[in-house]
Amino acid sequence: MNRFSVTVEVPKGQTLVPKPNNRLNEFQLVLNNGWATFYGEANTPEEFENDLLEGVHGMPENIKAVEAW
Repeated sequence: MNRFSVTVEVPKGQTLVPKPNNRLNEFQLVLNNGWATFYGEANTPEEFENDLLEGVHGMPENIKAVEAW
């Protein structure tokens, strides 16, 4: 598995809420001044993106995963 990250802007008043029965226990989340960065492992960037889209309410649809170090 490869390690990926996604950073999204979280507008004031909006929240990102984990959905029940998701894989988010395998992810790390860093919040900083209106930005949220998710780190985690997946086989492909697309798989990581789909895990976040399926696992988080409020996640923007146009996320793009990049390989993390």
